[in-house]
Amino acid sequence: MKQHYQTFTGVCATFEEQSGFSFQEDRVCFNSSDYRCYYDAKFRDDTNHKAIVRIFLQQNGEIRWSTGWDRAAEELYELYEAWTLADSAEEEANLYFQAS
Repeated sequence: MKQHYQTFTGVCATFEEQSGFSFQEDRVCFNSSDYRCYYDAKFRDDTNHKAIVRIFLQQNGEIRWSTGWDRAAEELYELYEAWTLADSAEEEANLYFQAS
């Protein structure tokens, strides 16, 4: 879970920083009823419209989000894909070195 949490906070931080805001880890909330974390990230588009995007860390380690704004969802999806590809490449490299 620790690795998933680090990925989650990394995605949240990068998403907010891309919009010109600062990530504040003390705003990460834990929902004990369904055992997941969430963070309300701020999003700002090119025209300076702002919105809140709730980013969730599911119990199984998956990251999900909720937003009513397509542009915010697209940017978060692209960011999440980049993080998961980087994680996959790192895992493959670790497996290769372990097998060698």
